Amino acid sequence: MTPSSGDRTRVLIVDDSALFVDALSSLLTHEPGFEVQGVARSGEEAVAMAKRLCPDVITMDLHMPGMNGLEAVERIMTSCATPILVLTADVSAPSTQFAFDALSRGALDLMVKPALIGDARACRALCERLQLLASVAVVHHPRRYTDARPVSLTVPPRPTERVVALAASTGGPPALLGLLKALPEDFPLPILIVQHFPRGFVGQFASWLHHDVALPVALAVHGQRLEPARVYVAPDDFHMEVATGRIRLARDLQASLHCPSGDALLHSVARSSPLGSIGVVLTGMGADGAAGLLALRQAGGLTIAQDGATAVVDGMPREARNLGAASEVLPLRAIPARLIELATATPPTPAAGTKRGFSA
Repeated sequence: MTPSSGDRTRVLIVDDSALFVDALSSLLTHEPGFEVQGVARSGEEAVAMAKRLCPDVITMDLHMPGMNGLEAVERIMTSCATPILVLTADVSAPSTQFAFDALSRGALDLMVKPALIGDARACRALCERLQLLASVAVVHHPRRYTDARPVSLTVPPRPTERVVALAASTGGPPALLGLLKALPEDFPLPILIVQHFPRGFVGQFASWLHHDVALPVALAVHGQRLEPARVYVAPDDFHMEVATGRIRLARDLQASLHCPSGDALLHSVARSSPLGSIGVVLTGMGADGAAGLLALRQAGGLTIAQDGATAVVDGMPREARNLGAASEVLPLRAIPARLIELATATPPTPAAGTKRGFSA
C-alpha cells in the first residue's frame, strides 16, 4: 500500500488519550504531506475504521478500554493489512514486552510517544518514520512464522571462533523470534544479532527473545568470550564486533547511519574468523549489512540473504542480493534448517594463501 495520489500520507490515529490525540492531530495537520484521516479511541473502532478508510499508515496505542491495541493489530493485519507504528508511553517492562508482542502480530515498528509540544526533533523523527512506513507494501501477516519448534541436535558444544552473525531492521523482531525458536538449545555456534531500534528498546527486546526461545539471549558485554549455544544482542550506541573469539563493543567514531551496525559486525567476522562463519541479512529498510555480507563472502564465509517474498521490508536483503553478497537466497522458514546444516558441517581447511567458502 502506498500513499494515495502520491502527495499526502493518510494517517489513522488510534489512542484513547484526548490530549495526545489532539497534539498529534495538530502536528500532522500542520505538517506538509500529511492528512489525519481519522481518530479511533478503541480497538474496535480501529479495526472498523481501518477497513473503511484504508489509511496509508496507522499509529497504534496498546492500552485502551475494550479491545486492546494488541488484538486490534492482529485483526487489522489479517483483514486489511496496513503499516502500523506502535507508540508506547515508556520503554520499561511490561509495556515494552506488550509492544514486542504487537510486532509479532504484524505491526511494523515501534517508538516511544514523543513530547509533541516543544520537541521539534522528536516530532520530525515521528513524521519521517510515518512516511517511511507508509511506503511499505504490507501483504502478509509476519506472525505466521513465530510458532516454530526446535529439534535437539544432541551435539556437545565445543569452543569455536566460528559464529552466526545476523542483521535486521524493520520487520526484524518477529523474523528473529521465529528463526531462533526453530534452533535447538544445543546449537553449536554463538549467534550475534544487530537489530535496529530507537534508543531504549533493545534491552527489553533481548528479554523478550530470552523468554520465548530455547537458547539463552542477552545483551552483549565488552570483552566477553563467545560461547556456543548462546545469543548476543548488540546494545544501544555501540557497534558489536568479533575479535579472537571475544566481543568488542566500539563507539560510533565515524557517525555511521546505524549504531549498532550490521556492516560493522559482518566486516569484523570477515576479518577475524570467516571460514565456517555464517552471515545473514534479514528484512529491513536501507542497505545496512549488505557491504559487510559481501566482505564475509569474499573472505570465505557462507552468506545468506532473505528472499523478497518473505521479507516484510525488502530493503537490506535486496541490497545484499544486488551486490552479489549472498551465496544463498532463502525464504525465512528455510533459514534455520540451513543454519543447523552449516553449523554442524566441518569447515574447510584452506590451502596456504587461499580463501574459500564451504558447503554442508
